[in-house]
Amino acid sequence: VAPVAPVAPVAPVATELKTLPTLKRALLTAALCVSLQQPALSATTIFSGVYADPNHPRCERTIDDHGVIRGVDPVPFSRGKGCGFPGRLAAAWKIQGKVSSDDTRIFINFDEKDGSGEAFDGVFDGERNGLLLPDGTLWKKLGPFATTSPIPGDYDDSSHPGCVRRVLSSGTVQGEDPPGLLTPGSKCVPGDITTPWELEGSIVGNQLVVSFDPIDEVKQGPILAQFKDNTLRTANGLWTKKIAP
Repeated sequence: VAPVAPVAPVAPVATELKTLPTLKRALLTAALCVSLQQPALSATTIFSGVYADPNHPRCERTIDDHGVIRGVDPVPFSRGKGCGFPGRLAAAWKIQGKVSSDDTRIFINFDEKDGSGEAFDGVFDGERNGLLLPDGTLWKKLGPFATTSPIPGDYDDSSHPGCVRRVLSSGTVQGEDPPGLLTPGSKCVPGDITTPWELEGSIVGNQLVVSFDPIDEVKQGPILAQFKDNTLRTANGLWTKKIAP
């Protein structure tokens, strides 16, 4: 049997680069660096946008570029009931929709949010510019999905002047109360020893759902606040957003 010829070792990439002309080596190195540093492109879909649900008027409905569906529902939940006024009991929700590879359908599993057992495909109706559900309901598309909400920021509370009121991008609400008995109109004055507080909340578009139960004597559960015209309308008053200097 003839002896097997030895296999020549493969030159490392670095060695091969050294054998290239200087200019070519520089271009190749730059291309490799760019390919390593360039972030992956964000997924987009025709379903991305802000919607109006005729079965739940004024309740936010959004779908982001990755098919995540967010909404606010009235509590108790029933068909035809909307989110018409600040202070009503509400629940924020989020489910992961699954967009088909050809971007013509989105699988929606409402069972994830309410245990209803509802799960189906929705399609985009281009003629009517909306998400069409199997029962004939059309979520009318109002505009593009916004990656940021106008709600986060610092506010002046008409019911408690001078007291910190802040909403974070996560939906967390921070604030402080003046010393003594808390009554409508009680103020926070510089030098006061105030009581700070922090509450969990959820932002969906121009709506905020937050429960004041941890700091209020009267327990009512998560309630709705609506942002419009640079003002957050809550159950107990108006929070006016401060303009950054």
